Amino acid sequence: MLVDFGSLKKGKAEPDWPFFKEIIANAFLPLLLWSKGDFYLANLILSDTYPNRLQPFPTFSNAPVYFEKLKVFRKKRDLQYWFGFFCNLFLIPFPPLRKYQFKIWRYRTLRNPAICEVQREVEKLEPPKVWTEWDAYHEPNYSDGAVSSRFLRIIELLKSIDWTTAVDLAGNGGYFTMQVLKNFPEAKMLCLDYDSRAIERAYTRNITAEAPYKNLTCGMINFCYPSDGHIPLSGRISSDLVIALAVTHHLFLRQSISSEVFFDFLHETSRKYLAIEFMPLGLWREGVAPPVPAWYTEEWFRKELDRRFDVIVREQLEENRVFFLCRSC
Repeated sequence: MLVDFGSLKKGKAEPDWPFFKEIIANAFLPLLLWSKGDFYLANLILSDTYPNRLQPFPTFSNAPVYFEKLKVFRKKRDLQYWFGFFCNLFLIPFPPLRKYQFKIWRYRTLRNPAICEVQREVEKLEPPKVWTEWDAYHEPNYSDGAVSSRFLRIIELLKSIDWTTAVDLAGNGGYFTMQVLKNFPEAKMLCLDYDSRAIERAYTRNITAEAPYKNLTCGMINFCYPSDGHIPLSGRISSDLVIALAVTHHLFLRQSISSEVFFDFLHETSRKYLAIEFMPLGLWREGVAPPVPAWYTEEWFRKELDRRFDVIVREQLEENRVFFLCRSC
């Protein structure tokens, strides 16, 4: 749903109405990209603070996308256009006369359609039929019905601290986030993940539930590479409690994220507490554990924590899950 309050004006749209191009650039084109399965690029366009970075053309009429995707928004060609068109064809073989050609390029510019026309074009777009790496990671949790002992223990430990707001980093399909809200119905929680399909599952599962959690907000964010904003991401999602479960091994061993930058981000985001897991076996999966670097040890992880947090609880919940509950220094 698009509501552009700044463009409301009584009367007909003016010929040079500038807001149509904003609708095309900031609504239609991102949705078009998303329908092709590239949500991440669509999100970058929406969040980019530099105007027209991905559209370096003087006008839309010079952009490649214009010829294919914006045909319905071109000006209609009338008799004057076709008269000039055929006259120009006759002049082509005579170079000295080409300077007398008619200017018909104005018919390639965009006209100002009604909003309902843009809406019809958007409704024609099909949802993307793509799969992402972590799309269904939480689905087995939902289908099993029973909550794992690991999650139950973490929730029990969260009852021992005082908090009202929390952000679940890399919350995937929102399973753990929703389990926390079952036990803390008055709390406000953010479930964030950079996998568009996973976070879509979390959002739709909540709003279609018989009793959706009104205090749950879902967002597609890569917190290691956040989009620019007037307020840093750590300020936008700052909360009493920060939760980062089963994610640090991917950040350090797969994506080579700087541990100093990551832990500083956690410290800036957490107003009171941090709930985080360390995976001693690294990228362990179904009993198979590839070798980990020599520096990747619990001692190294604990040293990074101790620089910014006071550890309240340390428990090994599973073979590859060491849980830390910390207080921000």
